[in-house]
Amino acid sequence: MRKILQVFGSNLEFSRGSWALVLPKNCSLLDEDGDVVGFVTDDGFGVLQLSSYIKDDVVSDSDLIEFSEEMGLQPHNLKATVQGDFTGFSIEATNNDTWWRSWCLRCNSTMIFATYNCEIDDRGVEDQLVEELLSSLTYKRQ
Repeated sequence: MRKILQVFGSNLEFSRGSWALVLPKNCSLLDEDGDVVGFVTDDGFGVLQLSSYIKDDVVSDSDLIEFSEEMGLQPHNLKATVQGDFTGFSIEATNNDTWWRSWCLRCNSTMIFATYNCEIDDRGVEDQLVEELLSSLTYKRQ
């Protein structure tokens, strides 16, 4: 069950460990289970969720590809992407009536796995917001 922690009426920075992002106006923060952070808009078409992992050394593209395979993503469909300070891969897919976008991102020793999902009929409605959130990702030295 999702619990809304705080609704933001203006842009604020959300920080977790070694990464941060800027929350646009009308974006709500959700707390899934402590490991996964979720964000929704007031309109609530879909959910953007992020989880992060720290490695003892630098995360490589090979690490991202291996992780994506473990998550059931098809590596041959991955597209290179840059989101703020992070680089990596993205993929889009449909599953029944749900549209999914996934990102495996890295910066130094931090890896972020992000997903966005919504009903197929709402596909594209929040693309600009999702891109705005992810492109604001910054790396925070620990």
